[in-house]
Parts: sequence; structure tokens; C-alpha cells
Amino acid sequence: MSFRIEEKLYIKSEHILDFKEFLTKRSAKQLYKPRLIKSLYFDDLNFNMYNDSIEGVVPRKKIRI
Repeated sequence: MSFRIEEKLYIKSEHILDFKEFLTKRSAKQLYKPRLIKSLYFDDLNFNMYNDSIEGVVPRKKIRI
């Protein structure tokens, strides 16, 4: 049995540039060369979601695009 809850955002192609600008204004940085990415995960400055994953916290929260 899974207690997983996901929220997914759909971003229309005509809003991709707006979304990139939104991320840039919040200090998001490109770390890698462009490539195909299946999922993009977000965390807070303290890496709380990452630490929850490593520690096996259930249920835990993930922010993924």
C-alpha cells in the first residue's frame, strides 16, 4: 500500500518562457548542459525533502515538474 500523494503542474508550451523567467527571478540556476530530463525536483534551502527521502520518512513531500 502506498501513501504517496503527488501534485503535478502542467505548463503549456506557450508558458515555458514565462516559467523559466519565474525560476530565474528566484535564483534558479542551470547546472548542466541542455539534455532530456524526465523529472525535475525542487527542495528548500535546508534540503528537508532530500533528507526526508534519505531517512525514509513516510509520507514525505516532493516537488517535481
